[in-house]
Amino acid sequence: MFMPIKIFFCYAHKDESLLRKLKAHLRSSERQGLIEFWHDRDISAGMPWKREIINHLNEAQIILLLISSDFMDSDFCYGNEMRRAVERHTRGEANVIPIILRPVHWKEEPLDKLQALPIDGKPVTGPKWHSVDQAFYDIAEGIIKVVKQLSPEVEPEQAPTPRVIDTLRTAIARGTFESGTPLKETPLAKQYNVTPEVVHEALMVLEAEGLIQHFPDRGYVVYTVTLADAEDIYQTREVLEGLASRLFTERATANQVTQLEKAIDTFAEAAKNPDQKDILLNAKNQVYEVLLEGSGNSVVYSLLQSLRDRISYLRKQTLSHSGRPEHTLKELRNILEAIKEGNAEKAEQASIVHVRKAASVAYTELQRRNKSQLGI
Repeated sequence: MFMPIKIFFCYAHKDESLLRKLKAHLRSSERQGLIEFWHDRDISAGMPWKREIINHLNEAQIILLLISSDFMDSDFCYGNEMRRAVERHTRGEANVIPIILRPVHWKEEPLDKLQALPIDGKPVTGPKWHSVDQAFYDIAEGIIKVVKQLSPEVEPEQAPTPRVIDTLRTAIARGTFESGTPLKETPLAKQYNVTPEVVHEALMVLEAEGLIQHFPDRGYVVYTVTLADAEDIYQTREVLEGLASRLFTERATANQVTQLEKAIDTFAEAAKNPDQKDILLNAKNQVYEVLLEGSGNSVVYSLLQSLRDRISYLRKQTLSHSGRPEHTLKELRNILEAIKEGNAEKAEQASIVHVRKAASVAYTELQRRNKSQLGI
């Protein structure tokens, strides 16, 4: 059976915000079942952390060394993890890839023998990149190229249904398949190199999730978001995201506030190129990922995650609207300003205003599309 390629992140904790950004760029490949990744934040409470790190380091097929001055300064990262990684690379047991995060002198034994990313070893935070998203896009492309070289050819009958489910789910959420698009089993089976039976199972799962619909005369089609659906979703977002902003203000650490500010700055860079919709959507999703984690409420996080794909679908529609990215940036910075002031109520209200304005754009867009489909 096809197994995902295991990736191990070796990094200094001061670079955790950049680690999160890299994970976001690899998330679609994880959802497709191509990869699974691990780092020390995945260690469960009470587990012996050194043993857990070594065990996962020994199992990984790809080891990413996130290079920075703090990495080079860390005895554990440089002396223990990197040494063991290079040993496995030398024996042909793993592929070790240095990821150059910040400018630092690194081209010496044993790193100088390894092919680094981004291209030409240009640091992610260096001046040669228009934005960090461009750098991480280059890195993700390089990593996935190695993943595909390591992945065995999968016979159609062996392909796991979860990989197809995640691939289709992501395509729908990102708007690759527009509302009302027919989803035919045979063409999809050829596209994903699986049997029609596997596609059929995936479609039934997505139907149960409400992402697609089945009609006796048309078969499976991508769900059509009605105005009533959008209203329900935005009303729910308004309450939950407002609460998340309030809780973030009350509970977030200084480091988490800094991460949020950096995520918003990344969105600001992405907003300069609104035609690159996937990068823009990823940047917006990253802002919410930081905000929700910093709220410290697992129930709020879980409820919004259950709506993730529908929210992403609507979010992409609103961000495509002329002028909306710029207004979104202003609204996000209003939320951040309230958080920095320590004003939880103001942060909650700023978040509610943001959701309501996004809702207004979404309703307008849905009404326009409905009229277009009806030929009005």
